Amino acid sequence: MDTTDYYRNKICIVTGGNSGIGYALCEELLKRGATVYMAGRDPAKVEQAAGHLAMYRDRIRTLIVDVVHQQQVQKAIEDTAAEAGRLDMLFNNAGIGHTGPYEKDTLADWKVMIDTDLWSVIYGIHAAVPIMLKQGTGHIVNTSSIGGLIPVSVAVSLQYYEVRGYRSFREPAVRICRERASLLHCLSRPCGDPDL
Repeated sequence: MDTTDYYRNKICIVTGGNSGIGYALCEELLKRGATVYMAGRDPAKVEQAAGHLAMYRDRIRTLIVDVVHQQQVQKAIEDTAAEAGRLDMLFNNAGIGHTGPYEKDTLADWKVMIDTDLWSVIYGIHAAVPIMLKQGTGHIVNTSSIGGLIPVSVAVSLQYYEVRGYRSFREPAVRICRERASLLHCLSRPCGDPDL
């Protein structure tokens, strides 16, 4: 199946879009004709990454959002849909890697990891699904880690297994409501790589 034209004129948000898998997603979506809202928490890094994609300047937008804050995620998604008139795809890609020994992890470490790798996904889904259901179409893709399938470290395996589990629970509910709204789960982030 040729999907080259499928992405043309689609409105997409990519969290963690300024580096790693997120940047590659942004670049590929732009090549295929989508309008991309590159989301990240560091304004300088987001602007620099978007600058590298300047050849797509009419279709690359930037969003400064820290995905650990529900209100920021909600506002970014709602504002994008309002500005563009719809939201076709949300790529919940932001994440952090951690493979340190369990006995050295503090509760603060756990909070940062779970807020970034799990709660951000929940916040994105929570904000995007009502928009997509109202418009009758849309897709959400959640990037995870191989740590969600095989034990890597307690922290990595727990948080990414939860992302996979959330997708498994939510997907049937969304598909029942609307045939054309879907949740996908993408297992592609190498665990332990802080740049991805």
